[in-house]
Amino acid sequence: MNISLALNTHFKDGHPVVARVPIAKRTVVPPNSVVRLKCDMSVQMKDYFVEPKTDMKLVVPRVVRHGGDCPVVSFINPTENYRVLKKGSII
Repeated sequence: MNISLALNTHFKDGHPVVARVPIAKRTVVPPNSVVRLKCDMSVQMKDYFVEPKTDMKLVVPRVVRHGGDCPVVSFINPTENYRVLKKGSII
């Protein structure tokens, strides 16, 4: 079964357009759980994907979104410790 997904890329002066995605509000992720969180975007785009930073202590899957949508990102905490996501932190 082949599934294709058309994703348009935006380039400005030969470089892809990149937006920062900060966390909208402070959130605590309990141990062994998943939290879905709305985030902000520094630049509005057409279709886009969110690729999280690699230094987070949580598992964050990549997300493909339709332009104009507010990014909703899942944060998975596979550890036995609480994790705090601070407001304004860039994912």
